[in-house]
Amino acid sequence: MNKFKFKHFLSALLLCTMVFTLPLHTAFAEVGKIVTLGANLTTAQKEDMLKEFGVNKDEVKIIEITNKDITDLLGGDTNTPGGGNSSFSSSYVELLSKGNGISVETNNLTQVTGNMLVNALITAGITDAHIKASSPFPVTGEAALTGILKGFETSTGNKISETQKKVAQDEVGVVGNLGESVGNDKASSIINDIKTEVIKDKPKNDAQIKDIIVNVTNNYGVKLNDEQKKEIQGLMSRINDLDINYDSVKDSLNKFGSEIKNILKNQGEKIKESGFFQKLWEDIKDFFSSLFDKIGESFNNDNNETIPSESSSTTSPNTDIKSE
Repeated sequence: MNKFKFKHFLSALLLCTMVFTLPLHTAFAEVGKIVTLGANLTTAQKEDMLKEFGVNKDEVKIIEITNKDITDLLGGDTNTPGGGNSSFSSSYVELLSKGNGISVETNNLTQVTGNMLVNALITAGITDAHIKASSPFPVTGEAALTGILKGFETSTGNKISETQKKVAQDEVGVVGNLGESVGNDKASSIINDIKTEVIKDKPKNDAQIKDIIVNVTNNYGVKLNDEQKKEIQGLMSRINDLDINYDSVKDSLNKFGSEIKNILKNQGEKIKESGFFQKLWEDIKDFFSSLFDKIGESFNNDNNETIPSESSSTTSPNTDIKSE
């Protein structure tokens, strides 16, 4: 799929929402479950989805979502090229307590992978959930992300900004485009590593973002072309502008990063860790430097001494795939 086509298919992300609700008899208030069913599925197909998700219709709140629901909700253009007129994708979402991270299982989604969704959801601020996205037959799968974002808002009452939603949607496209040349798993891992460094370091300018991109891609032995560099840099610049709190997402970023790297290594991929250990060493040095400075300040204050200080400045094709 070329870049133009992929971006067009992303515009169809407005296809299926999720609305979370807490079960009436749950033991933990922070855990919620929801099932959404595409309104254009037959009654038998909806029953099949519930069976696949392992839930009883009396145990969870079930929402049927139409294409119009989504375009009305997110202000989408119903005439947008690439969008379909039906809603088929169905989803099961379970909100988890902090520290569990995100896991995504997909079935019959041909263009949006689970790892693409994990990347985007973390950017949108969803850090702990188990998600299943499926359809009774092959569909392109653009529906999942938009549905999860809306469901998160409805369940928690926390509004995700339109900017944050758009960045999350665009991230799926960037991973997909990169995946066409390096594979989806490697693309997901590369973008996750770059994003982790950007959120943690909060680079001051484009040059620093470029350095992060070069360092990470070198670790994977990947040489980006100019178009890929520009696209990834643009995405990371917008992620940087979101000013995401690193402490709130670091566990999910690191958990996902570790899992996807293990998959790649099992596939025979060679990934350099030098950048990671160098960064770790720098963090250790900074910690002890700060600690010694505080000890010195405390000692000096106790002795009422003034000491002069010096400073220096130095997936497989399918011909029968429905576009939702």
